[in-house]
Amino acid sequence: METQQGTHVVIFPLPLQGPINCMLSLADLMLALSEATISVTFITTNAVATRLTRHSDIGARFAKYGPRFSLESVPDGLGPDDNDLPGAHQVSDLIDSLATQAVDAGSRLREVLTYGCLWGQPDRRPVTCIIADGPFWFMVDVTKEL
Repeated sequence: METQQGTHVVIFPLPLQGPINCMLSLADLMLALSEATISVTFITTNAVATRLTRHSDIGARFAKYGPRFSLESVPDGLGPDDNDLPGAHQVSDLIDSLATQAVDAGSRLREVLTYGCLWGQPDRRPVTCIIADGPFWFMVDVTKEL
C-alpha cells in the first residue's frame, strides 16, 4: 500500500487525555524514526484540537517534521456546541456518533480517513495505514471499504 510519496498513516485515538497522549507519542516516534518516509495525520474532535493547540506544546513538538505531521479535527456530533468536551457518561454516545460519521461517505471524518485532509488541500493523498483506538470497533469495517 505504499505510494511514491511514502507511507501516509492516520492516527485516530479516543478523544480522551490518556489515549491522545499515547498516540501523540506514537506519532512522534514514527516520524522521528522514519527518515522522511512516513507522514502522519492525527485526527481528533474539534473540542480536543482546540485545547491541544491552546494548552499544549503540540505545535512546537511537531514543527520539526514540517508538513509530514498534520492535526485534523472533526465534529463530535454530540450537539450544537462542538467545543464542549464530553463527560464520562457521554463516551459511548461519542463513539456511536463517530461510528455514524465514519461510514457516511459525505462526512468530514470519512474524508479525512480516506485522504488525511479535506478536498482541495495540496497535500491530499491516499492513506496507506490507519491506527485507531480499540473502542473504535467500527474502524475495521471502514478500513475494508477504503
